[in-house]
Amino acid sequence: MFDLFEKSAHREEWKKAKANFQKKASGNFSKKGLSGFGKGADFGPALKKFDLAKSFDDKKAKIPAVLKAVDKYRKMIKALEKDPQINKAGTDCLTGLKKSLESIWKDIERSVQPPKPSGRAAKVKLVSSRNAAGGLRPQWLDVGSIDINAYLVVDELVNQLEGQGELGYSWINLQSECNALVEKSTKAFAETIQKIDASLASLTADQRAKKIKQANEVLNYYAKLVEKDVNKIVDKYWAGIISRQKYLKAFKKECKVDIACSTITIATSVTAIATSFGTAALSGLAIAKAVADIAVVAQKLTRTAEGMESRLYSNMDKIVDLCVQRKQAKADGRGQKMSKAGQAAKEASTTLFGQVTSLLMTTVSRTNKEAKEYYGKLSELEKQAGKMYKKIDEAASKFSSTPKMPPGYNQTEFQNAFKQFKIMKKDFEQFNRNLQKKIEYGRWAIDVCGQVQDEDYVPAATKPGTSCLAMLIGIYACCGVVINVTTGINISPI
Repeated sequence: MFDLFEKSAHREEWKKAKANFQKKASGNFSKKGLSGFGKGADFGPALKKFDLAKSFDDKKAKIPAVLKAVDKYRKMIKALEKDPQINKAGTDCLTGLKKSLESIWKDIERSVQPPKPSGRAAKVKLVSSRNAAGGLRPQWLDVGSIDINAYLVVDELVNQLEGQGELGYSWINLQSECNALVEKSTKAFAETIQKIDASLASLTADQRAKKIKQANEVLNYYAKLVEKDVNKIVDKYWAGIISRQKYLKAFKKECKVDIACSTITIATSVTAIATSFGTAALSGLAIAKAVADIAVVAQKLTRTAEGMESRLYSNMDKIVDLCVQRKQAKADGRGQKMSKAGQAAKEASTTLFGQVTSLLMTTVSRTNKEAKEYYGKLSELEKQAGKMYKKIDEAASKFSSTPKMPPGYNQTEFQNAFKQFKIMKKDFEQFNRNLQKKIEYGRWAIDVCGQVQDEDYVPAATKPGTSCLAMLIGIYACCGVVINVTTGINISPI
């Protein structure tokens, strides 16, 4: 099957075929026959645009121009085959050109057919080592971690399509939804463990053993509950993909959820616990530094995108207004009665319709470029957001609040640093919501620019959403608090 993401070189192939034909054609046809051959077909430019298309939908959109050029060449080849001065050498070189033309068209036609399952499954990780017990630090029990790994098992071609952005946004939103579910479900589990832990101080050894068994049963129940709910989320996500990409109905989907629950035991010595907290502090420092670095890159991209936003927003408002004026002018022109006054009004409406349409097309041409550049900046910002989310989420399992601290450890400062990660996560969620609204606005702007050819089209106005910059600055500030608490070093504001 054609590889959707293989770099195309159809234009180069055609240039070689055409150059070979021109080299051999001289003297084997009449001058009149060769004089207009190839003019106006624009096959090379059409092939170049097709070769540069980066997605399945983009390739399909470029097909009409390619086919138009192919049809022109077919007609010119057919006419040259009837040239009165054609000889065997001319026939041979023309046949070679014809074969190249049909071969290129066949390959292009095949490349825009809906992908079909390869029969080879690929595991796409959705939630990686998510610790559902993060932040739970009982006094008597050693709970360990509950690592949740959910995989969407799909055909390897679907995995390839997702990686190339063909199916929309990356797995980050699905990850976020799965993690939110785990976070929500953790409360009841944690409360049960804490109640069991609080009762252990007054129990005998035998009674404690029974309570430990009860705690492990709670753990297993929680694992089954999470697996069931995660599957529901993944099924909903997959159904959404299929609704947008109908050809994916041929692909099978299966969700695998692996939940590794460590056995609950009585906690080890205070010294061992203190050592683990020290390790967590270092992990928290590394995470904070990584998030701060990403925030610096993200804020530069945000400033650039939002700098373009006000101009794009103004132009899109103008386009919406012009579409309304054009539709009204068209309606007024059609609705006039055949009287002298009505005819004059109709001519005025027709003139206004032409003027508005001309201004509209000029505005759209300029705005379409702005919208694509704006959307491109947001796509880069989206990649940085994915990296940032992964790091912030990592803090939930590696950097937690603490119970009573051993001598030499500052509990208040440690807990303050932990709180900063919680604030950071909240700021990121708001940042991501704002970013998604901007991305939707960018897509809408591009779609509108592509549909204004329809004289009756009037787009529904939308808004790009609030600024992302404040949230990024807040995230960076939280990183600064963590770094200062852990090392005593202040970082400069972005």
